[in-house]
Amino acid sequence: MKQYLVSYKNTDGAKFHSLKTWPEIQKMLRIMEEVGGEVRIYRLDKIDPERVWPYKVKDTYMLGDMYRNIVEG
Repeated sequence: MKQYLVSYKNTDGAKFHSLKTWPEIQKMLRIMEEVGGEVRIYRLDKIDPERVWPYKVKDTYMLGDMYRNIVEG
């Protein structure tokens, strides 16, 4: 299963960094929708970590690269 580096900044300004899988990120995004905060996600399956962006289509979360190609979802 692919792992992603997740950098999360909560509403108080505290920052957290961790490695997570896609199912863990989905749960996190649902909670963030209620609580708030800022998240940056980087895919680690390339030579250089590449940033990916979460987006929501109806009730489904997806991860996409800078060209909106689906990476996970």
